[in-house]
Amino acid sequence: MPPPTCAGTVGAVNRLASIRARVAATDPLWKDSGIAFGFIVAGVVEVALTDAHGESRLLTGLLAVALFSALAWRRRAPEVTALASAAVLLAAGLIGDNFLVDNTNSPFVAMLFVLYSAGRYGESAWLWPAFGLFLVAVTLSIVLSDDGLVAGDIAWIAFNFGLPVLAGRALRSRQLLQRELRDKAERSEGERVERARRATEAERD
Repeated sequence: MPPPTCAGTVGAVNRLASIRARVAATDPLWKDSGIAFGFIVAGVVEVALTDAHGESRLLTGLLAVALFSALAWRRRAPEVTALASAAVLLAAGLIGDNFLVDNTNSPFVAMLFVLYSAGRYGESAWLWPAFGLFLVAVTLSIVLSDDGLVAGDIAWIAFNFGLPVLAGRALRSRQLLQRELRDKAERSEGERVERARRATEAERD
C-alpha cells in the first residue's frame, strides 16, 4: 500500500476542519436535542431492563422522557432546565414513583449534566437561586419516597450536585477571561497598527 501523499493528508485535515466548522455552526438547540434524545433512549432502555420491584414501567418511562427532554434547552435556558428537571423528580416523589430515582442511574447522570450546564451557561443573577430551588425540590422528592430523609442526605445532595455547578462556573470564568485577554490583545494590535500608520503618514508629510 503506497504511503499517503502530502496532498492527501492536507485534504483529510481540511475535510475534518470543514466538518468541525459545520458542527460548530449548528444551532445549539439541535445539538442539545440530540443529547436529550440519547439520554431518552438510554433511560427508556434502562427502565425496560431494570427490575421495577412492582412499580409501573410505563409511568417511570414517561417521567424519564420528561426529565431528559429538558436537556434540549440546557444552553438556551440552563436555569429553567435545572428547575424543570427538579420538578419532574418532585412529581415522581409526589405520585410515589421511586423507581426512577432509586433503581436507575441515567437520571443521576443527567442531573449532573444539567447542573454542569447551569454553571457553565447560566447567568449569575439567576444561577444560585435556581440551584437552591433545585436542592429543595430534590430533598422533598427524597422525603416523599419510601426511604425518607436520613441524616446526611442534605449534605450529600448539596455536595454531589454542587460540584458540577462549580465546575461549570470555573470553565465559564476561564472562557470569559480568555475572551477578555484576546479582545485586549486585538485592541492593542489595532492601536499599534494605527500608531504605525500615523507615524508613516507623519514621515511622508
